Amino acid sequence: MYIVTYLSLKSYKDIKYKNQIIISVFIGVLLYTLFISFFKIDLWYNTAFCYVFGCFYSLYKNEIENFIKDKRIILIFYFALLFVIAYKFRNNIIWYYVLSISFTSLIVLISSMFNIHNKVLEWFGKNLFPVYIFQRLPMLIIKNYPYFLNRRYLSLVICLFATICICIVYNFFNKYVLSKLYNKLFSKLERHQYKNVDAVVRKSF
Repeated sequence: MYIVTYLSLKSYKDIKYKNQIIISVFIGVLLYTLFISFFKIDLWYNTAFCYVFGCFYSLYKNEIENFIKDKRIILIFYFALLFVIAYKFRNNIIWYYVLSISFTSLIVLISSMFNIHNKVLEWFGKNLFPVYIFQRLPMLIIKNYPYFLNRRYLSLVICLFATICICIVYNFFNKYVLSKLYNKLFSKLERHQYKNVDAVVRKSF
């Protein structure tokens, strides 16, 4: 899905092509879910379109927030009703998509009504991507130990703590190691490019 997003943004570099970008992401995710459904159970793709919803919200954030400004209560009621209906038919994959998107919409709508100043939530907001990516690592380790199979809350606490630790290490590594490597690499490329341009200019004279 990230590759599809990258290719979509690469193809339509100007933000004025928002419609084309979101359609490309939607088609890419749709093809991904159709392909992976032949090899994996629906657990692997049943929330895939929440990603599309997130991309849509990101691209049209200003328009969406202006639209919901005076309609939050009505929309919350609408999506809550949709969530209840979809929950009854959640065994159907299409309805499960509706269930996941309606739940996400409810969270967005309710959270938009409050301004919570919390350093913990702020940290998770800034580190949302690494948390999402790395949370699976402690899960993969824990599932190999039978002791944790019937201890869900303990597993949750361990996974949460391990994920936070991994994110802290990742941020440190990214800030003090990867960023310096990137800077050195791009500075060398820029110097090399400058030398090539300088050589061309000299030859022209």
